Formats: sequence, C-alpha cells, structure tokens
Amino acid sequence: MTEYEGRRSRGPQPNDDERAELEWLRVENQLLRTQRDVLERIATGFAEDLGIAWPGDAPGSSGSIRKDTRRPSSRSPEA
Repeated sequence: MTEYEGRRSRGPQPNDDERAELEWLRVENQLLRTQRDVLERIATGFAEDLGIAWPGDAPGSSGSIRKDTRRPSSRSPEA
C-alpha cells in the first residue's frame, strides 16, 4: 500500500451525491472567480476613464510609481 492509498482510506468517503455536489461547487467557484475578474477589469477601466484611479491599479498588477495628483496647497510650506 502506498502512502497516498493509506491517507485516502482514512475517514468517511463522500457518496455519489456528495461527489456530484463537490464537482458542481468547484465549477461554480471557477465561474464566480472569472466573473469577479471581469467585473474588476471593467470597474478599473471606468475608474481610469473618470480619472479616479491610476493605470496599473488593476488587481494582480505589480503597481506603478504614482505622481502626486493632489491640488497644491494655498499655504506656503512651513520651515
């Protein structure tokens, strides 16, 4: 008996209905992840078009050097 077979035989095994549900849940999770990624890309595109996000802020990006886009202060810098 291999180590894998030994681990596999421990504990209760899922029946056919449970296996089918697990497979269905795995497929659904993949679909939901894909939908989330698409929606994040769409939202990022809208935000970039409106100027409220920096290009490269998309999820999973390594980031970018951001320039300061704040309005200049009317006060002079304190020394």
